[in-house]
Amino acid sequence: MDPYSANELSRIILDIQGYLEKHPRASDTPEGVMHWLARQRYENMLELVGQALDRLVQEGVMEKRKMPDGRWVYSLGHEGPRPAK
Repeated sequence: MDPYSANELSRIILDIQGYLEKHPRASDTPEGVMHWLARQRYENMLELVGQALDRLVQEGVMEKRKMPDGRWVYSLGHEGPRPAK
């Protein structure tokens, strides 16, 4: 097994264990486990993306505006793009 696969396997094992800590009575098929892991990763990624966008707004790289339905929309700020750090 190459190192990337070993790292990915370790990550999946940790994700499953974390889910089971929160839901000790959970049981499912491999396909079902894949679905709840994907949802958990999606929720985690959504939070991280929000934090990244907020930081880019604070740095002036992006700006945000509130839509009539209450959602926020992000776009390039007045200062324009900056080199990635």
